[in-house]
Amino acid sequence: MKSYLAIITLFFICIIDNLHSQENVFRLYGGNGVEEGRALIQTPGGGYMVAGRARSFGSGSDDYYLIGLNTQFDILFDNPFGGPHHDRCQSIVSIGDGTYGLFGYSWDFLGGVLNFNFTRVDVFGNFIDRKIFYHPDTDLGLKVIKSSDNGFVMVGMVEITGLWAQMYIMKTDQDLNIIWENNFGANQRKDHAYDVIENENGYLLIGTYSGFYGMYPTFPDFQEESDIGVIQLDFNGDTLWSYRYNGDDYDFGYSITQVNDIIYALGSTRSEGIGSFDILLLALDTEGILLNSYTYGGDGFEYGYKIISDSEDNLIIVGVSDSNLDNPALYVIKLSLDGSQLFEKRIEGIDAVYGYDVIENASGNYMISGTYTISETDKDVFLLELDKEGDIINSDTSYQLPEEPITIYPNPIFGRNVIIATFNNDVLIKSLVIFDATGRMVKEVNYSDPQYKIRLNVAELKSGYYVVKTKLNNGSEPVNKIIVY
Repeated sequence: MKSYLAIITLFFICIIDNLHSQENVFRLYGGNGVEEGRALIQTPGGGYMVAGRARSFGSGSDDYYLIGLNTQFDILFDNPFGGPHHDRCQSIVSIGDGTYGLFGYSWDFLGGVLNFNFTRVDVFGNFIDRKIFYHPDTDLGLKVIKSSDNGFVMVGMVEITGLWAQMYIMKTDQDLNIIWENNFGANQRKDHAYDVIENENGYLLIGTYSGFYGMYPTFPDFQEESDIGVIQLDFNGDTLWSYRYNGDDYDFGYSITQVNDIIYALGSTRSEGIGSFDILLLALDTEGILLNSYTYGGDGFEYGYKIISDSEDNLIIVGVSDSNLDNPALYVIKLSLDGSQLFEKRIEGIDAVYGYDVIENASGNYMISGTYTISETDKDVFLLELDKEGDIINSDTSYQLPEEPITIYPNPIFGRNVIIATFNNDVLIKSLVIFDATGRMVKEVNYSDPQYKIRLNVAELKSGYYVVKTKLNNGSEPVNKIIVY
């Protein structure tokens, strides 16, 4: 049974390595609408799962989006999950026994407001079930981790009264029954918890006081200033200590990690640094006392969205930077534990590139995911692999822009869907006809709204060889061969 969707876009871009050009690629996945990569894990077999949101396909508006890849980055499946309105996946966790949890927020399933949504899928990306955690007002689920007792810890934001909201944390058992929950903050503002880890004392979370969920100061809930909050809870959800970074401007907390007895809290600041925003790294001891603070960036803006520690006890930060660049670029910094830079990379695409997650993979390299902008209405999930020195790894493959007027991928086709593209916004696909090996026409599609990149369902085609004849708006009719398995 053909149960997998398949989309992969390979795009030729310019890489800016500390502002010196070289040629290389991002691996891109998505349709001709807006897709976003928010979270990444490596599977036991060495492949990857990337979670985020999709608009090109699904039930409507934004849907949860899960991409499964093999070790060669070929798509095994790319499945949307959701209702007709707003569904955004922010985090993914391995549950065990070949199942995975997708966490974020959805509109349609309870009460007509945004609620926490924990969706379970199997190793093949098939939907198993969904648990909605209901509150009467808006909830934003932003991170889930599996706890050492095989339960789950989830953090985000819950509205308390009207438009005002607080940081929120919830502990469940392995069956998603709530054991305890807690919230932190005050009225007359929006506070949110963005990340959480488990340590020897309990659960450590980071978020923003008087902030907003997002990255732009023009957001309607913008306050006069915002602060970074770090809170240490015990295993029962009670507060052991809290730390607040009280800058005199806008400061946002995004990610947290711990190495030995030092806690590293990552955010962005306009209270310090030299640019409009700079990456801010706070070093705290296990009692919540500030030991040091560091800023990184240029004269533009830098946001740091994720920090991890690797197997050699170095720190890796990913985010975005526009310093001395035409467009915002993927920003990657490697640091020693004293805050010294080991490398700094700005990796530019044809438009904005935002890095949201990074892991150290089984090869000891850094795999990064996020969102790559092709145009205002077309954004894709990306993967990029760096070695320990910050050099880009391409799996011994050099991708170039295709010379043919039409590119079809994947080919051979193992799933239900295939992408047909011109890679030129001005050359559009008006119609196509598919013929089998005997010359019999088996499928014809006409597009009232021609596109340069289309997603075509070929589930009805039997295994075999086919010819695709495409009619373009420039009058040409290129012919391609495909193989369907």
